Amino acid sequence: NIYNNTLYNPSQQGSGINLDTTGTILVQNNIIYGFENGIFKSVSTPITEDHSLVYGAGNANWSGTGFTQGTNSISADPLFIDAENNDFRLQGSSPAINAGTTTPYATDYLGNSQYGPARDMGAYEYQSDPDSEQEESRPSRRSGQSAVRVVSPLANSVAGEGGVATTLTQLILENRDLFVKAQEQGIVLPAFILETLGLQTPLSTTFTRPLSLGSSGPDVSALQQILKEKGFYTYPTITGYYGPVTLQAVADYQKSLGLESLGYVGPATRAALNAVIP
Repeated sequence: NIYNNTLYNPSQQGSGINLDTTGTILVQNNIIYGFENGIFKSVSTPITEDHSLVYGAGNANWSGTGFTQGTNSISADPLFIDAENNDFRLQGSSPAINAGTTTPYATDYLGNSQYGPARDMGAYEYQSDPDSEQEESRPSRRSGQSAVRVVSPLANSVAGEGGVATTLTQLILENRDLFVKAQEQGIVLPAFILETLGLQTPLSTTFTRPLSLGSSGPDVSALQQILKEKGFYTYPTITGYYGPVTLQAVADYQKSLGLESLGYVGPATRAALNAVIP
């Protein structure tokens, strides 16, 4: 069976998928761009092709004896972020988002889980647009889901009971035990709170999973701290959310190591990060 692949060949040569084997085959959630034939069936084998996006073939998007486009398949520009530079993630307006179906695989190529009411087509589950200015919190696409608001470090006061202004520093100091307990439980604290309390973001995290846009957690905080110490992460706070600023910082870090500068934390980058953890 063939699930959640992204195949790209704008030169319009060959076939994206050539079905020439025996046995029942499922072809679902694929994006095929270009080639001479998008999906070509050359045998009489039963084929179930559906929930795929095939676009821009030189001859035909779907071709072969008795082979036609699946009911839920589409022919439209998938709107990759930057295909010319091998970035095949989806823009926020891509027709492939939420257009897939359930398959045996729970995560995408980078280890990201389904993000939205349905699976996306292609190898990369949409997380967020890299040109978004929101680094602090994960943008929401799900009904009823709220984004997390982070208090600005530039604020110097907040309204206390009865409208009396209480300095933010005083509130943080008065609630030190609460913040310490929260950090012990793995809750990511903004950098200005850590600085006020004289705390440090722990670097005991071992990097064990792929990290990319939309990832969050203590390992993302540790990643940001390492990148900040090395001069690559320039955002004012350690957010614990993998946004566009973090992606660029990782890409710059990878370039400094002589690795492929993709902006995602894969096996080679994980090994480099784990090597600098005390």
